[in-house]
Amino acid sequence: MPTSPRSTSTDRVVLSLGTAVSARGLAAVHGMTMGMTSYQKLAVSLPSRVAERARRAVREGRAPSLSAYVAEALDEKSTVDELASLLDAMLAETGGPLTAAEQRAADRALGVTPKPRRRSPRRAR
Repeated sequence: MPTSPRSTSTDRVVLSLGTAVSARGLAAVHGMTMGMTSYQKLAVSLPSRVAERARRAVREGRAPSLSAYVAEALDEKSTVDELASLLDAMLAETGGPLTAAEQRAADRALGVTPKPRRRSPRRAR
């Protein structure tokens, strides 16, 4: 009996054995490419509070799936890391990090209000 899939719509695939799976699910199993993006199935461990916040985002409609939420978070983190590396390289070429006075001048010029510094708790004597 053949087991090759036959398409029934753009988002569903029915195996000849009668098991219906999503096209994306089939792609993940077989390492196929969906559109221009390829997917890899990974197993990760997350702190409970992080996992629950991600699930809440999906329930509230802020993400289509847990996988999509995690993928977007990882993409944003890698972008921030790349920008930080670029900034480090630029600072190295221009004499290093800004002094406190230069940072204040830049904040004023850009209209940025610096975040107040957190005070460390006073120790009981």
